Amino acid sequence: MISSPKILWLFAIIFVLLLTGSFVKLRTDRQKVAGSETSSQKTVHGIILPHHKLAEELILTSFEKLRDSDYSYIVIFGPNHFVPEANSIVTAKVIDGSSFDNPLMEKFLHEYPDVLVSDEIADKEHSISLHLPYIKEYFPEAKVLPFIISPFAGRSDLDEKIVFLTSILPTDTLFIASVDFAHNVNVDLGIKNNEESAQSINSFDFQNILRFKDDHLDSPLSIYLLLKSMQNFNSTSWENWYSSHSAILEGDPAIQGTSYLIGVFR
Repeated sequence: MISSPKILWLFAIIFVLLLTGSFVKLRTDRQKVAGSETSSQKTVHGIILPHHKLAEELILTSFEKLRDSDYSYIVIFGPNHFVPEANSIVTAKVIDGSSFDNPLMEKFLHEYPDVLVSDEIADKEHSISLHLPYIKEYFPEAKVLPFIISPFAGRSDLDEKIVFLTSILPTDTLFIASVDFAHNVNVDLGIKNNEESAQSINSFDFQNILRFKDDHLDSPLSIYLLLKSMQNFNSTSWENWYSSHSAILEGDPAIQGTSYLIGVFR
């Protein structure tokens, strides 16, 4: 038979073990909660979206994913499809009834008077106009800064402008690169080239990105400006969302079409 002092010691040891285990579990649970909160608080500051109407379902789904975020400013970089020989950067005051007259746009234009303001060019540029209805619906209070990028723009010129632009924008800014990826290719090659493009984007391989042609993407400089912005905003964690192709969206594997790559930076 166990004596009373031994029983008391045994109960004391069991109590300490149980108490220690509770503390360990509590600490572990708190760490898990803290980790999930940190992850959920990583705001999306950059996103790559298509500007092809065929991919509108993917665009809509992507805006749905962003809907719980708050942005005071949204910057869009898109290729100049129709007047590429115009100034390196073209912007606008009004596109399809949407006004872009805001203090930061005025400050940017005052600093860089070589930026062409042309509502006429911008109104026809679908790389910008396609996204405006979604922005108006999901972020009605956000001020928009649209920039149409010439494929002939010089890197040093763009570098200077993006440093200034990101320095005057608030931290709750979303940057959109409106870019379609591989053009006039079959689905297998399109998805393969998407993987190559995503790898270069994820690794900030500027040299490779700027070498890409239409068989990979249609605006290397729009991607370049997005990546530079993400570096300046310290939001360099890339996350793939969708990789698709016209053949997949149309349900016809024989289609020679365009590929789409959507991803975000947190």
